Amino acid sequence: MFTNENKIRSNAVVFLVVTIMLALLFDKVPTHQMDIYTFLGLLLVTIFAACYPLKYGQMERINIFWIMIPVLYLYGLPMMILYYQLAIFAFLLISRMKLGNFSHYPIYAMVFFVGPLLSYTIITIFGFEFGTMPFLQMLLVNCLFYAIFALFSGVVIMTLNKQVKGLNLVKYKESLFGEVLNSIFFVLLGTALYTNFLMYGKYAVVVALLVYIITVKIYRNYDATLQKSATLENVMEFQVNFNDYETQQQITKEFLQKVILVTGAKQVSIVYETEKHFIFNNAQLEKRFINRFQLNLFQKVFAENKMHYIKKRAYLQMEHLLETDLKTESLLVIPIGQFDQPAMLLLESDALFAFNKVQIEHCKLLVTAYKTALEHKSVIEKTIYKSERCALTNLYNYRYLTERIEEMEIQLVQHKMETISAIILDIDHFKRLNDTYGHENGNSILKEFAAHLQTLVDEQYVLARYGGEEFVILLPNTTSDDALKLAEHYRQVIETLSFQITVLGQQIIKEMEVHVTVSIGVASIPEHTSKLSDLITFADKALYVGAKQAGRNRVAIFK
Repeated sequence: MFTNENKIRSNAVVFLVVTIMLALLFDKVPTHQMDIYTFLGLLLVTIFAACYPLKYGQMERINIFWIMIPVLYLYGLPMMILYYQLAIFAFLLISRMKLGNFSHYPIYAMVFFVGPLLSYTIITIFGFEFGTMPFLQMLLVNCLFYAIFALFSGVVIMTLNKQVKGLNLVKYKESLFGEVLNSIFFVLLGTALYTNFLMYGKYAVVVALLVYIITVKIYRNYDATLQKSATLENVMEFQVNFNDYETQQQITKEFLQKVILVTGAKQVSIVYETEKHFIFNNAQLEKRFINRFQLNLFQKVFAENKMHYIKKRAYLQMEHLLETDLKTESLLVIPIGQFDQPAMLLLESDALFAFNKVQIEHCKLLVTAYKTALEHKSVIEKTIYKSERCALTNLYNYRYLTERIEEMEIQLVQHKMETISAIILDIDHFKRLNDTYGHENGNSILKEFAAHLQTLVDEQYVLARYGGEEFVILLPNTTSDDALKLAEHYRQVIETLSFQITVLGQQIIKEMEVHVTVSIGVASIPEHTSKLSDLITFADKALYVGAKQAGRNRVAIFK
């Protein structure tokens, strides 16, 4: 990776080499006499065209060959190359807001030196001369010159940028067709400019420049229309398809990727404000923490709850605070709204003035769609949660248990799972507790008992309330011996627990502790059955025959 200092040195070396080569070319290839005013006028038009390039396919393209044609015919090849080199400087200077540095200079400098020289050499070898000739013949020569130049520059730039591998051929053919039409138009414009210049002088340049400006304007408007259409398609696609995402995390990941597509940001994150930190959740769903007292910028943004846009040198405020290799030039923060905690959308780019008004508006549309998607998903998740949970204990209910059993049966048939055990727990003498202390205290004991079970049972197992005071634990990939050990561990821990209840005596309310025990039944596949539908039934029989009838507060396995 080049440092900025290395880039400056390499650019200086390339500039020196190009200057020497250009001087040698002036010495070897004669140039024609020139009028200083014509020279400066054409140079100004060249620089203007370089600073106001074509824009289509979300890229800016320099096309000043239409000016180079009269320069080549009037002043010769060395002056043409000199114009190209000056145009490169002008383009890179104006595009620094997007490139950030002159790292592209060596490629452009060599391409716009070797390319015209190569084209000129090949054409002269075939016996063509660059001078006054019939219009159609001149047009043919110019087309050939530009074709060789464009082919050479295209191959060099694509090779250096490593864009040849994995090229989308359909899109490439469409782009190539557009490039051919574009090239023919500008070669025709340049040939007409030279012909008319000989007759009308500077007026021909003015007319050609107006034609160029109108053409660029049309291209830019068309490109802007395509970008708006593509952006709205992204927004609509996100709005339509958010129901396809199973979790809020998936919605967030898709939202951040859409923001990158719409804005071209190098990095996009959602920033959550907590009591002590700001949490960054980026497009890869990787979280990073930042000390809020070090980050005055985000304190201000969250306090004001409005969009904040730093158009250049944002890294001066963000340096050493964001854990990223990206040198942030532009930074945009957009409020998302209140969820579990305040949230903002953070966009970072290494380009100056990276985000325009249209991109920001489309980004806001995506934010609105994202909020709607999250709200809908939250409602759905809450509905599903309620349908799967017991209202009293907050454990999974019988319905959820049967669904998991069906899933596990499929896994058994597909041999993705070989062993499953089931544990059933029943609170001993629970009816007596209800009759003695009342149903309200009974419910209180059930809730607290369920909470203790949740802490005891590993998350990989399925814990559900089976009904009344019975609870089921499904243990995938667990043998009967391991299930027995776990069941005994549960029994011993529960035996030590105490439950707080409130008892109403003779006009006296008093708090007291009660203790409970459990009887447990265990059954396993394949030791006791090959069918999952029988597993819980066999565990239930072990519970009543082997544990309840044997005196309670014990563990029994199916026999």
